[in-house]
Formats: sequence, C-alpha cells, structure tokens
Amino acid sequence: MSPSKPVDPNRELDRKESELVSLTEAITSLHAQKTEQGVLKIYKYTLMGQLGIRAFSLTRHDGGHKEILVSHGLKKDPDQLFSKKPQHIEFGSGESTTQKTFKGTLSIFDHINDGEFQPTELRFIKTLTQLCLQSIDTIRLQQIEVEQQSIQNELTIARSIQSSLLPDHDRQYDSWDIAWAHVSAKEVGGDVIDIMEDSTNDRLVIMIADGAGKGIPGALLMSSVQALFQYLAKRGTSVDEIAHAMNQQLLSSTPSDTFVTAAFLEVQKPSSSERGAQITYVNAGHPAGYLIQYSDTDGSESLKDSASLNEPFHLRSLPSSAPLLGVMEWDPNHSSQWSHTIMMAPRDSMCWVTDGVLEQEIQKPLGVEPNSVGEERCGKWLVEVIGKSPLQATSQSIVDEFIRFYQTQVTHEQADDQTLVMLKSAYSTSG
Repeated sequence: MSPSKPVDPNRELDRKESELVSLTEAITSLHAQKTEQGVLKIYKYTLMGQLGIRAFSLTRHDGGHKEILVSHGLKKDPDQLFSKKPQHIEFGSGESTTQKTFKGTLSIFDHINDGEFQPTELRFIKTLTQLCLQSIDTIRLQQIEVEQQSIQNELTIARSIQSSLLPDHDRQYDSWDIAWAHVSAKEVGGDVIDIMEDSTNDRLVIMIADGAGKGIPGALLMSSVQALFQYLAKRGTSVDEIAHAMNQQLLSSTPSDTFVTAAFLEVQKPSSSERGAQITYVNAGHPAGYLIQYSDTDGSESLKDSASLNEPFHLRSLPSSAPLLGVMEWDPNHSSQWSHTIMMAPRDSMCWVTDGVLEQEIQKPLGVEPNSVGEERCGKWLVEVIGKSPLQATSQSIVDEFIRFYQTQVTHEQADDQTLVMLKSAYSTSG
C-alpha cells in the first residue's frame, strides 16, 4: 500500500484564498440586492457555479409555515430519481434569538462530486445560505416598514383633509349655541360638519354627513361634498334643493358604489321676543336626528317610552326623509316629502350623530338587546344627560358630559369615526 501524498501547503492556501474571494464576492453581491428575486438569483448561481450543485431547494421556516424560496433542477415528476439520497442542511436551530428568524433548510439532491462535501465547502454553503435567509428577512422587514410608513403618511394626509371638514370650535353663531365633537378612528372615515351663516336670508344652514370610503379617497370625496354645500348655501338655496343638487352631482361624478348620508338643516334665527325658531331639515339616509323637547311640547314620533325617562323632557326622532345621496335619481314630484319643518322652543335641544356613534358596541349587553348602541339607546342616553344638566347648560357642556358618559358604556375598540353636533337657542343659556 503506497503512502498517501502529503498536502501541499501552498495549494491548500490558494484554495482557501479562492474560497474566501468567492464568498466575499457573493456576500457583496447579496448585500447589493434590493429585492428578493435579486438575492435568490445570486444565491442560485453561486451554488451552481462555485459548488457544482445541480439540483436543490431552499425552504424558509416561519413558525409552522414553510415556504420554498428557490429551487433548481427539480422536476414536477414524482418519479424523478437521483443517484444518492438528498442531503438536508438545517439553519437557525439552536442559534441566538435574533438568528432564529432566519430558519431554513437547504436540500441538495444532486451535485457534481457524488461524495460528501468537504468541510470548507460546507462552511461556504452554510455561510452563504444564512446570509441569503438574513437578506430576505431584512428586505421583507424593510418592505413592511415602507408599507407602514406609506399607511401612516396616508393617514396624516387624510386627517389633515378631515380637519378641514370640521368647523372652528371657537366660532360663535348669532342667536345659536352650537357645539360638536369628532373622534377619529384609526382608519380615517368621511365625517363632515359644516355650518354656513346666510345673513342675507337670516338663517344658518347646517350639514352633517358621512361618506362611504376610508382614508384619502373618503376624505377627498367629502371635501368635494363640502365645497358644493358651501357654494349652494351661500346662494340662498333651500335645503331640499341642496340635497337634490348634491345627489345629482354624486350620481354624475362618482363610482356606482359611492354614496353619502347627510342631514341638511335650515335654521331660522330665533326672535328675541318669542325665543323660538323654525327649522326645516332633509334627512337623506342619515341616522335619525334627536329633538329633545322641554315641558309639554308635542312629542309626536317620539322614541318608545321616551316621555317617561326624564320628565319634563320628551324625545322626538327626526328620521330619514329622503334616499341616500349618490345611489339613485330622485323624483322631483316627491320633493315636498323630502323636507320637514319643526318648531324648536327656547329650552329644546337638537342633536345629530353619524353612524359610528350608533354602531359602537356596548360593554355589557343586557338580555336580548343588540350589542351596538343603536338609535334608541343613544336617544335615551341623550335625554338622561340633558335631564341631569342645568337648564342653562351650554351645548358644549352637554356634549362633553355625553361623551364622558358614552365612553363609560361602550368598548374601547373604535371601528369608525364618531361625530356629534348639538344646537340650542342662545337665549336658553343666557339665564
């Protein structure tokens, strides 16, 4: 038996240097890639070109989920045969916490040298594969961060547009005490409140509306709705004509799945002598408004058992009187049915909310009652809050107290914007 030939130190050194150069080039190329496809392409051709691996697959492990990142030389034919049993190299097992996110398995089915890989070759494969998995995880995390930043930027823009759809909190209105509140959800909706003073006709024109859609599209839709409302209100247009024009505009300029619910109010200035006021409203598919009447004013259309809640207050519902905006043509012959006129006495209060207020789930459902707040329960809560408030209480103090009470009754997870507006005669708060 002839003695084995001694290893040439210079040749071994050259081989290690070549391996180091190849690995350095592969690492540099991997780090330069900005996409998964680029990383996997470098990885694939390095395995094939540097190591002669002809058939392989790389699987990424994420919890119980396995994802094949790249494969080569494998046919869909289940009877495909290889000269030897595949070799599986595991990654991430027993590593530190940070490295465990890079778990994976490299399965090698065929390579040029049928024998086992040399230790140096295995080190090369393991280092290259670990870097490949790490690069892919980094790219995916960066994509998530970019997407989250994009969402955050959109929310910022949407909230900026949303803030322009709400009136100034400090603004005063002649003869009227008006307050509002808006609580935005994580995903900004399309709630809008606008209050226009039409001094030529001695009136206020108010719109509270809610549009389909979230984020920037929903905010832009309601911005255009607000612009049209302001234009028409300044021209002295009646609320039924405003509603009709708004419906026509939405039908002609928005997709078929776009709609808006809105309540339009024409509020006449109360006289200092009578201290009462006439209000004409159109409710176009919006949640019912609430007229909380003091003393023995007419309680027709009141919600069930409302008169017995907090005497001497009666709750009158102001239900929808017209179709949703942007869904169908309105018949002009029915225009007289769209608007309703009511008298608002000095101690009366009127409140309108968006559906986000009504659809919020309550904390402790009672018996067979629905889980959401709903119109009836919201009305009862309003009467309860007003009934416990001084007769001279301002709209703002009532709104603040209602919100405090409301938040003790509902769950904290908010799915939609919540908006509320309340108005009273200013004479009712002046003592």
